[in-house]
Amino acid sequence: MATEDKRELRFFAEVKAGLGMARGVGKVAVLVVLVGVAVCWLIFK
Repeated sequence: MATEDKRELRFFAEVKAGLGMARGVGKVAVLVVLVGVAVCWLIFK
């Protein structure tokens, strides 16, 4: 029973870490898209 609890806690910790990473990657992706749009707009203006 105790080992199951530890396994679940580790799983939730990994999920939280994954969500944090996904959020960071999402911010980077948004920045890249915005920069790409700005560059394209400047080139094709």
